[in-house]
Amino acid sequence: MINKLINKLINKLVDKLIIKYFKDLTPSEIIAKAKGYDFVKDFSEGMAIVSKGGYMFFIDMDGKEIGKGRNYWLVGPFSEGMAMVGQGLDRWFYIDKDGKEYGKDKGYDYVGDFSEDMAVVNKDGYAFFIDKDGKEYWKDREYDEVGRFSEGIAKVKKGDKIFCINKQGEIVKEEN
Repeated sequence: MINKLINKLINKLVDKLIIKYFKDLTPSEIIAKAKGYDFVKDFSEGMAIVSKGGYMFFIDMDGKEIGKGRNYWLVGPFSEGMAMVGQGLDRWFYIDKDGKEYGKDKGYDYVGDFSEDMAVVNKDGYAFFIDKDGKEYWKDREYDEVGRFSEGIAKVKKGDKIFCINKQGEIVKEEN
């Protein structure tokens, strides 16, 4: 009888301590404290960005760590199954939810999120598009800037001219 009473009292105290300690924390902050991460960002497509020891990687909903130990300085949220990762200021590429890296050997200066199966990348001062297989589109056109595809159209800039192109690379509208 006394053991049951003591266990009940201990459980109430533990519950109060947990509520007091975690009551103002978001789920991401609770995970960070529990796992010893420096921070945990919100989940996107079932994956969260985490940081530990100055490097970033991902965890899935089960807590499995993806990309840990690869020395990513900066990572972005998942978009269409891919996330941008950077190793230094000018070495950007992608990782999928299984940890497979894409485009690491390309030496991109910057990579953007995927939108409509295409992503904006920059290399050697020019912007162009790639698909999820790494195929490069319209690199030879030497655009200064390109925007994300939305409803099949993306804005591109070359010099002082701004165009809208479709996914076949055809100009569908000239803005100036």
